[in-house]
Order: sequence, then structure tokens, then C-alpha cells
Amino acid sequence: MKYSFKCPAPCNYEIKVDAQNDDEAMSKMMAAGKVHVKEAHPDKPPMSEQQFKDILKKGMKKA
Repeated sequence: MKYSFKCPAPCNYEIKVDAQNDDEAMSKMMAAGKVHVKEAHPDKPPMSEQQFKDILKKGMKKA
């Protein structure tokens, strides 16, 4: 199954992953999202794992 998430920042970067279920998708999104935030938004204040998951849950879509 395909999942996607569009960065809420003005960059509109989209993360796309293939996963068997929501949990696997969340894990892959977390990994890709952390890299994106570090590279594209180094000025953003750090957030907790839970805050990051909450943001992903709100915007993650099944394609």
C-alpha cells in the first residue's frame, strides 16, 4: 500500500512510502521526515517523538 505526507511548512515537500500497514508506514515516514526536517528546516525547534507522530498522523494519507 502507498502512503504519502505533505510537509506542512511552505516547502510542500512530499514523502511517499510503500508499507504493509499503518504502523510500518509511520515508521518509514518518521525516518524520512527526520531527514527532511534536518536538511530543509534546520532552523525549526526540535520536537518530541510524540509531537512528530501527531503531525504525521494528521497529514498521512493512503494513496
